[in-house]
Amino acid sequence: MEREIREFIIGFFSEKEKVAGIDQNELAKINFVDAQLLDSIEFITLIAEIEENFGVVFTESDMQSSQFSTIEGMVAITCSRLKVL
Repeated sequence: MEREIREFIIGFFSEKEKVAGIDQNELAKINFVDAQLLDSIEFITLIAEIEENFGVVFTESDMQSSQFSTIEGMVAITCSRLKVL
């Protein structure tokens, strides 16, 4: 499931011109908030799509976590939410 979540999130980012040419492994480690790879609407859309596709609900604490600003971190948090269900 972890791989599926990672591919889903990377796919979301891959649609953005700002990440063209960035290796997927490197993209997964970039702090996309600091790098401004998503605007606020795109960020909310990503969260909603992850919640809908994987049946999870992120808490306020999840979204405030520094982990939530990288793809690797989002994958880890999403997996942890799946284990809670």
